[in-house]
Amino acid sequence: MPFQGPFELIASIPDPQATVGALVVGALAGVVLGFIGSREGLTVRVRDDQVTLTRGDDTRTVSGHQVTVVCMDAKQLVLQDENRRELAREQTDAKPERLRAAFAAHGYSWHDGDPHAAAFRPWVEESPDLSSSAHALLSARRRALAKDNKTDARHLREELARLGIVVRDEKKVQYWRSVLDSR
Repeated sequence: MPFQGPFELIASIPDPQATVGALVVGALAGVVLGFIGSREGLTVRVRDDQVTLTRGDDTRTVSGHQVTVVCMDAKQLVLQDENRRELAREQTDAKPERLRAAFAAHGYSWHDGDPHAAAFRPWVEESPDLSSSAHALLSARRRALAKDNKTDARHLREELARLGIVVRDEKKVQYWRSVLDSR
């Protein structure tokens, strides 16, 4: 059996000290995992006039006056404006019922799913429906996603938004829709 020496050393520790040691190690592991979880998890603060989304050191604030649609798309919280643009799209493990209650309490319009979901289509290189700039950004974003570079992928999503393109990901495939289509 590998690591037999360390296991024998641990087994040789007298019982009260071994129990206390195991409790201390378990508590430390719990604190470390809790810290990691709090840094990776999304905190959503909802007020009448703004929504604040925080993950780790990154905080984004969206004016509540801009938000006309709030929904969950798979496990992502989505905020949209009256022009079908996404103001935010963030992965969250929060329960949709709790989010719905928080947003409803502040007068936001909650939808069960993205009202524009049918407009999304899979990105295909060289599609004539997209500009060369959009294709270049989607291609760069695909590379960032393959490298699990979430920061670059988010920045590229924001650049696409400036072009009027909304992007969502589904099983390693990028889907897109134009904010100008089917108003």
